[in-house]
Amino acid sequence: MEAGMDAVARHGAIAAEPLGPGCMAWELAADRTVVLQGAASLLMQTAHPIIAAAVFDHSTPRADLVGRLNRTIDSIWRLIYGGQGALDESQRLFEMHKAMKGIDADGNRYHALRPEAYAWVLATLFDGLCRYRVAINAPIPESDREQLYQDWRQLGGVLGLRPTHMPADLAEFEVYYETMIAERLQTGRVFHTMFKSLVLNYMTASPVPHLPDRVWNRLRPPAGSLVRLFAVGLLRPSARESFELTWTYKDQRRLNRVGTGIRTVNAALPARVRHSGLAAAALRTENGARPPI
Repeated sequence: MEAGMDAVARHGAIAAEPLGPGCMAWELAADRTVVLQGAASLLMQTAHPIIAAAVFDHSTPRADLVGRLNRTIDSIWRLIYGGQGALDESQRLFEMHKAMKGIDADGNRYHALRPEAYAWVLATLFDGLCRYRVAINAPIPESDREQLYQDWRQLGGVLGLRPTHMPADLAEFEVYYETMIAERLQTGRVFHTMFKSLVLNYMTASPVPHLPDRVWNRLRPPAGSLVRLFAVGLLRPSARESFELTWTYKDQRRLNRVGTGIRTVNAALPARVRHSGLAAAALRTENGARPPI
């Protein structure tokens, strides 16, 4: 896998075919509850030095947390289910990130368009989706995971990554991911601020329209506990150990119960409710798509 100092390619510079009906990503990423893996993915992303530096200089991790999570998941849904619109989303992300550059706390130059950073974001979302499926007691079979990963490599092409910027297959991905945890990631100021934001430490104002702040602040502790359950529970054990995040047998049992409940509720919901709007529309209008599993 090539790290490279170059930037991801502009829209159209690399021939890339958007994902379409019948691919594994279409089957596995449609549920609205996939958003629950977002917190773990954000933690993994902000542990990457390039992403942490870009967030520190160009963003406000304590502000608009709900919006940030929604935009991240909405973007990946657009990339997966948007058809030709995925190319427009890729261009939007390119334009948004091209000005995010500077010098990090260690004096190193960084740029948000570095392929290493783009590839890492995709990697965290792939691993998060796989671990979310385990959490809801619906693990992805190995052969399907390989197909899903190849879809993710195709998404990389849509985003301007070259094939050499991502591991070639699932076996290489596993080595890459664990090596990143052991040798590249670090928990600095941005990581800890993001973690506190995710568990709602800073969100004293109600994020729900018409819900009074006093009511929200009674709900905030249990809501933050639930977010922490998924944020920490969907991390790999090696990442939890590296980040010094506590995870107990009791935590795992609670995650198992909540995950099973989510799967049960999802199975009872009609597709138009269960699936995100973009996914539901794509699955409804495109011919040849198999029902999501």
